[in-house]
Amino acid sequence: MAYTTDDFRRVDPRDINFALSYPFAVPGGSYVYVDGHAMALADTASSDMMAWIVHHRGIQRTLGDVVHRTAHADMALDRLTPIVAAGSNASPMQLLRKFQQRRDIIVPCLKMPVRDWTVTYARHIAPYGSIPASLERAPGETTQLFVNFLDAEAMDGMHGTESIGTYYQLAEVSLPEADSAPWASGMKAHAYTSHTGHLPFRPGGLETSDRRFAPRSQWQIQDIVIDLLGEDVSVMEFIARNMSDEAVRLQRERRLIDADI
Repeated sequence: MAYTTDDFRRVDPRDINFALSYPFAVPGGSYVYVDGHAMALADTASSDMMAWIVHHRGIQRTLGDVVHRTAHADMALDRLTPIVAAGSNASPMQLLRKFQQRRDIIVPCLKMPVRDWTVTYARHIAPYGSIPASLERAPGETTQLFVNFLDAEAMDGMHGTESIGTYYQLAEVSLPEADSAPWASGMKAHAYTSHTGHLPFRPGGLETSDRRFAPRSQWQIQDIVIDLLGEDVSVMEFIARNMSDEAVRLQRERRLIDADI
């Protein structure tokens, strides 16, 4: 496929770096996203989320002391819907990107052992250039994943960014017993699973008992996809063209869906 220097110059190198950073940086443990800030959670045992203990400006405080109680008076766990994050939705940076228009948002992001599911790369090329992840059923296996707890407005917004019906569909996941969040045991969560199928590789760094899929970085999976498509381009050229030319990206994606691997 022909590629010109002008095509490459139309894309900011920072955008290529963003694509290669997928699934983006995540904290080591549970946190709460509040109006663009991510605060580590030290204690989430209470069913009253405003009583949770967060690390805020070097000290431990209750979440209720950090946020404006009046503005968030109706925030309660039984009004939130848990959605399992397979990839970038676990990252505060992606939450900022998706919810930057909201100034009153609270999203608890709890790291939990999710049973009978694993994560793989999807046969999909995101408009921002990354090869994204998808949840896949893995009976008997356990994967440590972040779970986003979203209010109705945030859930609608998240669904809109996931192209439900085109690239992803919703599956139901039962949250397990967890000492850190006993109130979550048995809650029904949603998960995004790919319509387009998966590649037999998983994102690097994933904590899972499932060893069927080899770990690969975003750079490595881009290289694998290039090879599958039989193209003679560099990873950066491949990403740049996908970002700058939607028709090319979609044509490559159709070939990726049909690729034999």
